[in-house]
Amino acid sequence: MTAYPANARSLSGDAFARLPSTLIPDPPTELAWLAYLVCRFNDLHRRTAALVDRWPR
Repeated sequence: MTAYPANARSLSGDAFARLPSTLIPDPPTELAWLAYLVCRFNDLHRRTAALVDRWPR
């Protein structure tokens, strides 16, 4: 979750856009982005498989 400053609602749109966001990870390289995405997709696959395995038949 992003922790915005107390006056965030009173900022202009441009000033608000310049605030750092923690909602989107910021890996420093393309390889790090790829590794992050692969990890997230693997996690999604694992959780989906677990859901399907527990689904009543």
